[in-house]
This record gives sequence, C-alpha cells and structure tokens, in this order.
Amino acid sequence: MTNANKNPQPDRGKPTVAAAIFALAAILSASVMVWSGWQLYHGESFAPAVKATGQRCDWVVLLDAPAELGPALDALQTHAAAALPAEVTRLLAAATPFAQNTRAPGLAVDEPWTLCGWDRDAVLTLPNRPQTPDAAHTAQTWSQQLAALAGDATATRLDVTPELLRLAFAPASHDPERLLARALPDQPASHLGVALPYRAALERVGGGTAHLFVARAAAVRLLRGLTREAWLDEGIANVQWLGVGLRRDADRVRLHVHAGIDQHGAIWLKEIADVAAVDDATGWIAADATAAAIVRLPAALRAKLAGQYGPTSPLLAQSLAALNAAPTLVWQRAPDGAESAVWTADVPPPAGLPTALVHGWRVVATTPAMLVQTQAVLGGKLPGQAAMADHDRQRLLTSTQGWFDGPMQVDWVWSDLGVAFEAAWRLASR
Repeated sequence: MTNANKNPQPDRGKPTVAAAIFALAAILSASVMVWSGWQLYHGESFAPAVKATGQRCDWVVLLDAPAELGPALDALQTHAAAALPAEVTRLLAAATPFAQNTRAPGLAVDEPWTLCGWDRDAVLTLPNRPQTPDAAHTAQTWSQQLAALAGDATATRLDVTPELLRLAFAPASHDPERLLARALPDQPASHLGVALPYRAALERVGGGTAHLFVARAAAVRLLRGLTREAWLDEGIANVQWLGVGLRRDADRVRLHVHAGIDQHGAIWLKEIADVAAVDDATGWIAADATAAAIVRLPAALRAKLAGQYGPTSPLLAQSLAALNAAPTLVWQRAPDGAESAVWTADVPPPAGLPTALVHGWRVVATTPAMLVQTQAVLGGKLPGQAAMADHDRQRLLTSTQGWFDGPMQVDWVWSDLGVAFEAAWRLASR
C-alpha cells in the first residue's frame, strides 16, 4: 500500500461531492444534448406496445425482453429471496406463472410489452404478431394467473386488433373495459414513450430485462408505506418518480433502483448526506473478508441508520451509532467470524474492545487476533481487496457506499439527480 493510502493528505478526496455532482451534471447535460440532436436528425422509434400506452398510468412495467423474464426472475428468487422484503418475494412468486408463459406459442417475444396499472387494476399490451388464434387464447388464459396478483376475484377483458393484444384485468367490482380506454394515449403523439418522467426513470436505471416505473403520487405512497421513519418524510415528499430495473448478466442478477428528486430534494440530500471527501478503501479491507461495509455519511445520518445498514452485526450497529467526526467508517468480517471497524480519524473507542491507532485512524476489533490482522492490512503487510476486486467491487470501494456479504453486494450514491441503489448477486458457478 502506498503512503498516500496509509496516511491521506488534507486535500485528498477533493474535489468534494458537490464538485463531483457538478461534473456529473455537466456530463449528463452534454450527453442529453448529443442524444437529443441525434433523435431530432434521425427520428425516434418506439415499440408498438409503448405507443399504445398512455401517460395516465400510476405505474408501468416494461418487459424489454419478454423471453428473458422467466430466467431472470428465477435467478432473482434463487439467489436473492433471503435478502428481499416479504412483500417482494410474494409478488415474485405470484408473477412466476405469468413469466413462464411469456414463451407460449404464438406470442411475439422479440418486442417489448407494457403493463399499465393503477393499484390492482392493469392493462397488458403486447404485439399481435404473428396473428394467430394461439396468441389471443394464451392472453385470455393468463387472466386466471394474473388473478393471483390482484388477490381476489378478477374481471378481464381482451381486445384483439391486427397489431395488438390488450388484456385488462381488475377486481370484479371494477370495469375492465373502461381500463382499456384509460390505458390508451389521449392523443397518438402523447404516448408513454414521450413522457419525460418515464424516460428519465428508464435512462437513469439503464438497460435490463424488465423495468418498473412508478409515477410521482404512487411513488410517494409506496415509499411512505415502506418506511415509518419520520425524518425521511421531507425527502420522500420531493420524489418525482421511482425506477427499477431487473437485469441478468452472465455472472450476476441485478436490481437497480433510482428515485428521481426535484431541486428541493437535492438540497435536502446535501444537507443530511453530504461528505467532504471520498477516499479509496481498496486497501483497507482484507482480500479474504466475507463481508464488509463502507459508510461515507455524516455522523448524524449514520446514527439514524444504525441497525439498518449492512449485514447483521452488533459491532457495525454500535459503530454507526457512535457520534464522531470521522469522514469514513469501514467494517469487515473475517472468515472465522471475527470483525473489526476502522474510523478514518482518532475517535473515542467503544468500551471493552481491543483497539489501536493506525496512521491516526481508530481501529477496534472483536478479538485481539482480528485487531492485529486489520493493522496488517492497513499497513500493506496483508493483501487488501485490490488483488481480487471486480468492477462492481471497485465501484463500491472507490466511488459509492454500501456493503457486500457473501455473493451479495449493495451500493448506492446520491446526486442532484436523485438516489441510485444497485443490489447484485453473483450466480453460482456451473
């Protein structure tokens, strides 16, 4: 490890997060200008299902690659079920029969499908190509499987045209025929594809097998239902949209989440979450660590998240709760279960734990042997993460914050564009 890594200079980590945000905004603006110019010159094409969906949906599921949905959901349930909220796992289980039938005979799976919804009412739109009775029959039989998503008696209505299949489903007390009309664009040119919040959500989340877009009012209701923390109310009120992307790569399955915010939301985030520096933590965590967390948050916000941030660990929760001025907190777990925490400043250590100062940083551990090992890693005498880190891990160590625990990694970052999270699970080697 270099001396710079051992003992950062006062200016290290600059430019500040604010400057990094400015640079990100400049790059984004330039990219949007180039993209917009290209679209104006060449024109923009949209899938038939997108053009047939209007902008009045509370939420939209876009199946970018319908044929890949089943394998992607299978991988997510297999590798991520233990880490996902119970509500999400129940929804995934209910969606499995639908996902498995996306490859049914007669269905066009080489173009996107859309699902436009309001609470438990929804309209599924997909290309009617090739035009065969099998496609319409398959769409109709889905009504029974989709009833599981509604949770009660379900009414359906199937509309078949030469170009599209449109299936509305809702609780039996609702009118599915009215839903078919509600899901259409008000004008041919005002379809879902040109809605700015929808476009922003998909562009921020990136490519994938499927995307979820939640409009502002529904996103605020959803987020408030997921948390009872009063201190988050002001931030949630400034959320403009929520985007979620599901992608399966060759070695990982990923969920990417982005909450878009307005100017007031950006100010709120800066006030509670801004940090002075982002240092490279690659050499601070042992190469054989089975779990680790990197926290680049102000002390007051760390304390609010104690017990909710990262793997289950009394030491991590205790370290987060400590109100001190250290810019960065790093926690790690060794293969034998021993743990340590490092604050990048000299702070009062928790009582009753082995502790030491390394280059002016406070180190504590659950065992004397773990303290010695962590000191050796910080001093470059034992290998850090650099020897094994992949692209995802390097992003966490150098640019974002979050944690990894076995095959799972969660990292997140905020800017004036919103808050972005990604959870990734390594797939088992075959």
